[in-house]
Amino acid sequence: MEPLVDEGLGNTCYLLDTGDGRALVVDPPRDLRAVRAAAKRRGLRIAWAAETHLHADFLSGAVRLAADDGARILASAGGGAGLRPRGAG
Repeated sequence: MEPLVDEGLGNTCYLLDTGDGRALVVDPPRDLRAVRAAAKRRGLRIAWAAETHLHADFLSGAVRLAADDGARILASAGGGAGLRPRGAG
């Protein structure tokens, strides 16, 4: 597990290696450059984006990971309702 801290926003996201070449990103930030760089350094494909604290002052990168990388979004039923890439059912 690798914590990725955004000191300016005071947010931390985590990149978890699932042991099979795939990764889970927990609470991905809107700016995904550090997340993608960490995954690339480790030779991982981002397969999942989990949201644990959706709220009005946090802009998630989960939808972008789903659209660009094919990541599956994991979120609570109530909180995850709006987290779908455009064109997804």
